[in-house]
Amino acid sequence: NVNSFTIRGGFNLGTFNYSSKLEDVAVTNPSGFEYNVNFGGTLNLPKDWKMDFFGFLRSPRFTIQGRQPNFSIYGMGIKKEFPKIKASLGLRVIEPFNNYKFFDSAQTGNGFSLESSFGIPFRSVGLSFDYRFGNLKFKERKSAIDNDDLMQGGDGQQQNSGGRN
Repeated sequence: NVNSFTIRGGFNLGTFNYSSKLEDVAVTNPSGFEYNVNFGGTLNLPKDWKMDFFGFLRSPRFTIQGRQPNFSIYGMGIKKEFPKIKASLGLRVIEPFNNYKFFDSAQTGNGFSLESSFGIPFRSVGLSFDYRFGNLKFKERKSAIDNDDLMQGGDGQQQNSGGRN
């Protein structure tokens, strides 16, 4: 947190190294690194306005026969809060500069090679309205059951107090 700005992020890094022998055919792929990065932030503005952004990037993933495409996404939004009525109204945009997101992949093996590409619509705009009602408060509940049936130093067996055995 820096004044009215909050930033978040994370990073993961891994390696891929695979080899196998399938029906006397050696299958070996190059080793490599795989990673993903995520980030986001919120900016508190005057008069109960907030702006936020987020992003995610994943490297291409290796498979036994090739690679799967990388993936990324980003978005941003703005929201006006109405504290008196416990509500907010927001506008969010995902991938505003990319109408389509394309995914390219390649697989190879003994006697074959396949490359493909496909695209899907990804740009989106959303409107949100939030309303909060009631007050949710968590209280520690005290049990009405008192577990005092074990004698001090006992092993869980009830002690005989002079009655019949």
